[in-house]
Amino acid sequence: MSRRLSLRGWGSSLGLTTGYLARAATQWFLLWFFAATAGPQGAGQFSLAMALSAPVFIFSQLGMRNLYMSMRDRPGLSTFFNLRTILSLAAGGVVLTIVAIRSDIGASIVGPVIAIKFFDSLTDICVGALHANGRTSRVTASMYANAVGTTTGAGAVFYLTGDPISSLWASAVASALVFAYFGIPVLRAYRTPTFGGLRARLTESGVIARSGLPLAVAEAISTLLAYLPVLYLAETATQTEIGLFSTAMYVITFANLFYSSTQQVWLARLAQEHRAGRLRAAAMPPLIAMAALGLLGAGATFALLPPLLPVIYGPEFGLTHSQVAPLAIAVLMLAFSYAANLLLLVLNRYTRQLYVAASALGVSLVTAFILWDHGSIWAAGVLVATAACARAVGAVTALLRAES
Repeated sequence: MSRRLSLRGWGSSLGLTTGYLARAATQWFLLWFFAATAGPQGAGQFSLAMALSAPVFIFSQLGMRNLYMSMRDRPGLSTFFNLRTILSLAAGGVVLTIVAIRSDIGASIVGPVIAIKFFDSLTDICVGALHANGRTSRVTASMYANAVGTTTGAGAVFYLTGDPISSLWASAVASALVFAYFGIPVLRAYRTPTFGGLRARLTESGVIARSGLPLAVAEAISTLLAYLPVLYLAETATQTEIGLFSTAMYVITFANLFYSSTQQVWLARLAQEHRAGRLRAAAMPPLIAMAALGLLGAGATFALLPPLLPVIYGPEFGLTHSQVAPLAIAVLMLAFSYAANLLLLVLNRYTRQLYVAASALGVSLVTAFILWDHGSIWAAGVLVATAACARAVGAVTALLRAES
């Protein structure tokens, strides 16, 4: 019986992991649409839109999905959802303000990106509730629906119009439909009354905000670290170089999403083991698995990325092994970082993650200052590797201190 349950658990884990990767693949398709129609410069425009919006929306989420899954005395789902909705709307306004200030990116690209992130953010907290209640098959179904709907809708629009911006709007519509089909029923199923009226709801929102703020800052900084090379190139290089780097950088995006999905898969399970006092023994399998995945991913990045990029995007997207070597190092270091952060989440050490992310950002900013006059694809890769190394060292150090 236990073996059957174990196999079922691994089946759920595999489904979740492939679901996250499917979602990542849809973002890559959107990047490819821009690269196919406008070359490296078009890819650079799309990547810059993502770099400007992603940190803002990540911060607005306040780490609520992880909080809902790991808090011992958590407020009701409706409180989480209402707070997520308000903060997501505010995030959209902040991004539009940033775009209005800058002159190197148009609102026509950022508009659909904001819409996609808004509906995905609403779906995310609902999916977190499903995950916390053991509905992993439903979680996987929602991710596949988002991936298939986005790919089909955006692909069909791109085929008919050849316009990547129209494809972005089709992706936004798909995200809205996924929320309507999967998110709204979850809100109805797990709705719990909050006694005490508005004051009680505000109190619960304050609890979420206080608990999630360190995690939100840490995750926003981590996202900013991921996009810092693109922002660095936006100030020191050309749109073409941004596009060339972004196509290679997507291996880091896939790595982050893959490691994050693996972390999500293990989080609820390890939280239960921690409550039962069995965390130390239960933590070894995911730690070993993530280290092995990091080694495999780093080797594949260094060996396969240079010959694959021209095949996928065209001959103008070629890079050398020396240019992708820093990205391979980053893939390895990110595995160690996510493994340590997994245990910090289980131990509810949210503030320690803030210190780790802030330290890594500081190291990266110093590195960017040193490399400011060397605005190149290789220098941007060094920024990625530096940030990943700093995060890994900081997370492991924080975990050792937490255990002691």
